[in-house]
Amino acid sequence: MAMKSLDSGSPTPEEIGKLTAEQKAVVASEYLKGVEPGFLPLPLFKELSRLMVINTVELVLLQPEDDIRVLLTKRPPTDPWWANQLHIPGSVTLPTDSVEGDDDFTGTLNRILEDELAGAIEIVGNVNFLEPQRRIGPRGHEVTTIHWAGASVDESLLPNSARLLTLEDLQSYQPEAIVDGTIQTVDRAVQAYENT
Repeated sequence: MAMKSLDSGSPTPEEIGKLTAEQKAVVASEYLKGVEPGFLPLPLFKELSRLMVINTVELVLLQPEDDIRVLLTKRPPTDPWWANQLHIPGSVTLPTDSVEGDDDFTGTLNRILEDELAGAIEIVGNVNFLEPQRRIGPRGHEVTTIHWAGASVDESLLPNSARLLTLEDLQSYQPEAIVDGTIQTVDRAVQAYENT
């Protein structure tokens, strides 16, 4: 099928299926020109996650008490990759997040605190860089920038998906109930907290 036959309008899925990989890329790029930066529709995000390395940010929030408690949130049952699993609050880095300079993730971190945690968290002290991680998981390839911070938590404002857990509580979860690598990352964040 020649590309010129697509000029008259939107190609059907059958027409697209007959295109070469290069022709499909040309059609996709034309469609993508009309997509605004920011949150993407899930079907598009799923395909881009499959094709590219995406950037994410996570924030390990520690509430220091007699026993340090960590705040985790639960993915919704509709999540295509980690349905109903506990995880460290985080987000994909969006091009619409504010940036004040190199190595600045403040815009993404603020979005995590406001959107995912409904303003129930007050950071105590500084947000600290922990580590970057290159991950290969069910969503695809990711580079995750991980931060940690002490937190004061207003439990009455926490969304239903959020849990404050001691490290002992965390160890009691079955592996399928928690996103892979979460416990190890929390342990490293707690060590960094205790060493400050």
